[in-house]
Amino acid sequence: MAFKTELLYYTDPYKIDFSASILSVKKTPDQDSLWDVILDKTFFYPEGGGQPSDLGTISGIKVEQVVKKDGEVLHRMIFPPELGNANCLIDWDHRYDYMQQHTGQHIISGALFKSGYGTVSVHQGASVTAIEIDKPEISREDLKTVETLSNSIILKNIALKTEWISDTQLEGFSLRRKSKVSGEIRIISIGDFDQIACGGVHTSSTGEVQCVKFVAVEKIRGHSRISWKIGSRVITDYEEKTSIISSLLSTFSCRQAEILSKVKDLLASSQENKKLYSQLEVRYIGLVIKEMFKKAEKIDDIYFITEIFENESSDFLRNIVSSLSTDNKYLICIINKSGSQFQWILTVNGIDFPFPLYRQDFLKIIDAKGGGKPPVWQGVGNNEKGLELFFESLRTQLTLF
Repeated sequence: MAFKTELLYYTDPYKIDFSASILSVKKTPDQDSLWDVILDKTFFYPEGGGQPSDLGTISGIKVEQVVKKDGEVLHRMIFPPELGNANCLIDWDHRYDYMQQHTGQHIISGALFKSGYGTVSVHQGASVTAIEIDKPEISREDLKTVETLSNSIILKNIALKTEWISDTQLEGFSLRRKSKVSGEIRIISIGDFDQIACGGVHTSSTGEVQCVKFVAVEKIRGHSRISWKIGSRVITDYEEKTSIISSLLSTFSCRQAEILSKVKDLLASSQENKKLYSQLEVRYIGLVIKEMFKKAEKIDDIYFITEIFENESSDFLRNIVSSLSTDNKYLICIINKSGSQFQWILTVNGIDFPFPLYRQDFLKIIDAKGGGKPPVWQGVGNNEKGLELFFESLRTQLTLF
């Protein structure tokens, strides 16, 4: 049995509290943690057309999502309310944010259309509203034109007009994009600026959108996707950027116009420092290797080397191994201690050391994990007290070898 819900979100999108009767409560298919609740009437907007659903409460219990499925409006909730009358409350901040997003998107798409760009798809995200256009590229000049035109339409505070028509009446309308539905169609008009078939909820006038700001563009599926801040999100974004700029001004002790130059200088200096550090590390590693071989134990013609370092970089041991010469036979095991754990690397040259055969026994001594393949094995250990026995076990196996 299908339950029919009276849809009231179109009649008054500013209504946020209402009473309704709960007609049905049932488990959500394939989602054991949710319940589908059906009301006799609802102001909760179900997701669709790129716009997320409303949030809020029914009988004080949180509504997680609202969807329209097989003609029914399902209010999805974690806990099931009791059948009967219920007080319902819509999360106004969430609702109004997306009313601004949807109306702002109409305005932007209208401005894009007048600049020769059609809207392919729209995604109203939690941070930005993204509009995919039917062209692979859009120039900065056109983006600025679209942004300026959009904000001028907002400033005019044009009232939005809603009309319900049948698909036989479409010839009398100049729609920006062909309607995707048939039968009864809802038309949203912004004066003579834009006209589109749409099933979303909008502000009553363009002025409520406040403003729009382009923030990014990327390539997707051979098209360009443009991200916008719309409505109150523009103010929030401005406040965040102002806070960042103020912090940078204090850090660099400079004027705002000088920040970019200061950052570029800092990056250039950082690159030089990295280059110098790399050169010094190469020299340092060369000296370390020379010293290791100088004090190494020799078993027959094989150098047996163990060394423990502390708080070196995560790449230090690997850099040593990659800098080793292949002129001599050796077994080298080096450790880099840092906090309660340590890195270990074992490498051999000129010998067929059977480390894989005894790997589990060796690593158990230092409570370690790791792997690799000849001639290098590496990993992380936890039992520092076992290092001496670990080294001695390697030495013993080398003498037997």
